[in-house]
Amino acid sequence: LQGADAAKGQGAFGTCVACHGADGAGNPALSAPPIAGQADWYLQTQLSNFKRGIRGKSPHDKTGPTMQAIAAGLDDQVIKDLAAFVATMPPK
Repeated sequence: LQGADAAKGQGAFGTCVACHGADGAGNPALSAPPIAGQADWYLQTQLSNFKRGIRGKSPHDKTGPTMQAIAAGLDDQVIKDLAAFVATMPPK
């Protein structure tokens, strides 16, 4: 992603660890999917969609409201940086 800083994204990743794990492998008990190795554009799109309320509204999406709340506090640069970092993690 143009203008993304994976090192800064690594610093911001602490918020993600509680659900997605330090290695991005996810946590089935929390319905948190693996995110490691996803494409940066995909991660950016999904985080932006949660932030803007496009994702997480369905009553069938049990974890969506949590992701909406987390993403709401992220500015667009942090989202880019996080996406760049997570994309460097080996897939799990």
